[in-house]
Amino acid sequence: MNFYVADSKDPLLRTWAGIFPALFTPIEDAHPELCTQIRYPTGLFLIQSEIYRTYHMSDPNTFYNKEDVWRLSTQTSTGNLNAYYVIMRLAGEEKAEFALIAPFMPVGRDNMIAWMAGRSDAPNYGELLVYQFPKQKLIFGPSQVAALIDQDPEISAQVSLWSQRGSDVIRGDILVIPLGDSLLYVQALYLRAENSDLPELKRVIVSSGGKVAWAETVDEALSILLLRLHGAGLPWVAPPVTVPEEEERAAARVPVIVGETARELAEQARYHFEEAQRASRMGDWARYGEELEKLREILEVLLEETAQQND
Repeated sequence: MNFYVADSKDPLLRTWAGIFPALFTPIEDAHPELCTQIRYPTGLFLIQSEIYRTYHMSDPNTFYNKEDVWRLSTQTSTGNLNAYYVIMRLAGEEKAEFALIAPFMPVGRDNMIAWMAGRSDAPNYGELLVYQFPKQKLIFGPSQVAALIDQDPEISAQVSLWSQRGSDVIRGDILVIPLGDSLLYVQALYLRAENSDLPELKRVIVSSGGKVAWAETVDEALSILLLRLHGAGLPWVAPPVTVPEEEERAAARVPVIVGETARELAEQARYHFEEAQRASRMGDWARYGEELEKLREILEVLLEETAQQND
């Protein structure tokens, strides 16, 4: 049994190491293959999140009066959304990484005020980062986005129809994707037939700027969302995509080129979304992160191109 140490300054760990000096090994000495399997522990992270929601206040008066207490965010459609793992590129970093995320909201309000990230990749394993939004800017929390989705007449009617037919409607977590100065919320919706145990991806729901759209593919959903946000979208139906063989996929991944048409960018977005879904089913988390990062880059360019067309 090997015990690896990520934080050598931890007081309890130092006490144990003083009693059993040969028991612990620096995590830097762990095998690289083992390091790829390490993740930030959820239990510890939730304890730290629970403490930080109060102790983030540095002003004594504010702390004593509890004027700025946070709470862990919730997502009303699926219950509590305390913390979840994502593969994303953190601000200031060059590549995507595996992290544990917890969104915060102010007590008594539903808007998102901050989120905490626990890093799992070397050499930053064990680090905690907190990103806080400006208080003067309203940022929708997951429960508010879930409410927007539930209030959409088309989505509500179709979900009710599926439920009446005996199908089990399963909603995935609402993923928050930073896009420049805004946020894009993405939620997958699955349908499980009454006589089947295997859920099927039925719709992709996207939201930004208080608008909601959904479709069978991410590119179609984005087209509708852009139409509702800017008054100009992509009034087209995407053709079927032939999935390339595994050895051809690497060559098919091309850099995002600013200046491509919105339709071409949407096709790229759909391709990388499907590749991320495929990598997730195969357990290839490294490629899953790469595909999500490429999708994020394409969405940024797509929104910029659409905004320029409407200026």
